[in-house]
Amino acid sequence: MTFLTAGFPSIDATVPLMLAMEAGGADVIELGVPFTDPLADGKAIQDANNIAIEQDVDYTMCLKFVSEARKQGLKTPVILMGELAPFHR
Repeated sequence: MTFLTAGFPSIDATVPLMLAMEAGGADVIELGVPFTDPLADGKAIQDANNIAIEQDVDYTMCLKFVSEARKQGLKTPVILMGELAPFHR
């Protein structure tokens, strides 16, 4: 299982990174949905969240990343990971 914060290091890099994870043998991709208060995560994920949020990456955009990756041939299962509040909204 691999992990990537959606929108990190950039919006344009997200889908190619997902495809690269699959090409590298990932069985599952965990796509982190950025949220504003990632206190339970370590500094690396906190920083990745902040960079993604600065680019206005949200839950809807995360779904678009998955959709675009599928259009480009991604077959690997994708699990969205994040705080409950953004999913609930």
